[in-house]
Amino acid sequence: MVRRATRSNPDIELSLMEVERPGDTYTIDTLRAIHEQSPEAELYFILGLDSLTQFHRWKEPNELLKLCTVAVQARPGYPEYALAEAEAGVPGLREALVWLAAPTVGVSSTEIRKRVALSQSIRYMVLPEVEEYIHKEGLYGGSAE
Repeated sequence: MVRRATRSNPDIELSLMEVERPGDTYTIDTLRAIHEQSPEAELYFILGLDSLTQFHRWKEPNELLKLCTVAVQARPGYPEYALAEAEAGVPGLREALVWLAAPTVGVSSTEIRKRVALSQSIRYMVLPEVEEYIHKEGLYGGSAE
């Protein structure tokens, strides 16, 4: 799906590192591997505010902040003060973040999976080529074409 979603953008490079790594995969391990391969690269890790509220539970969150800039996208239903618990577990978290200046969109992977399972449209929620792949492969409880 990622390949289909990004193939038209030459500035995006797809890595299969996490898929090919045996065992459990953690963001910190992937960032370390990328940093090892390209020590001069400036790394950004983009995630939604909903995921960031659990950041203090991630493996080695303080080390992760040293390896990359965490760029955050606001999410509906998650005000900035929802970060309080994560900040308590990761001192300096808020200061380390970069907030993306993008419109807040009420689309989530959870909602997409739910809609597919209920045979509801996901048009305009994902790119057409991604929607085609989801239906063709029968992902998320949808029937394969």
